[in-house]
Amino acid sequence: MWNIRGVKSRGAFERLKFLVELHKVRLILLQEPFVDDGTIESYTRRIAYDGCYANVNGKIWFIWSSEVEVSIIADEEQQVTIVYAKNKGHLRATLWKSLKICNNYINGPWCITGDFNVIMSSDEKKGENPHIMEKSWDFIECMEECGMADVGYTAPRFTWCNARDKWNRIWKRLDRVFVNHEWTSKTSRFNVEHMASTGSDHTPMLVKYSTTENEGIKYFKFFKFWTEQPNFISVV
Repeated sequence: MWNIRGVKSRGAFERLKFLVELHKVRLILLQEPFVDDGTIESYTRRIAYDGCYANVNGKIWFIWSSEVEVSIIADEEQQVTIVYAKNKGHLRATLWKSLKICNNYINGPWCITGDFNVIMSSDEKKGENPHIMEKSWDFIECMEECGMADVGYTAPRFTWCNARDKWNRIWKRLDRVFVNHEWTSKTSRFNVEHMASTGSDHTPMLVKYSTTENEGIKYFKFFKFWTEQPNFISVV
């Protein structure tokens, strides 16, 4: 998965092809291709893959090889499992609401992944002013209500950088993978690797999984009564 910020930008597509060949990736998720979604088939052929799909607004591309069989079940604005969140907090409210609605009727294994455009803790940001945790509460509450666990990652901590000069540079972890308990009960082991970035302000994420026995995932829990403590803000 990669928020590529333009398949034509600064060698980004060549980097994508290299990663696909190196890691034998079978399913490719791209966000913000910044080209007409009618060109997705052309880019799919350039990777020598067979299947492709662009979502309703063309900002999410899904490409796959002939070795897997893919069925598109639903495609609705914001109400998705593959997330490309808005960059303003009040605009993300619709997404959190939609995910909670999905949670009411999804009874089996569930994975939510993508660019959430918000962090979950203060250590997921470096540079500029400290993060104000109030901006994250609705995101954290949504993931808690949906029973989601952050799969974690290897390699660099941050997945986004504004690429400004060293005095104004900011890093954040905006891209991640969540799974619910039903998913982990199927003994699927996830490994998420943050790759080196080229041609985008976001890093690609390489997601590997297997059905071998694992040690489980430590779930993040947030309790509302924490906010009622008098020293809550100063601590977080």
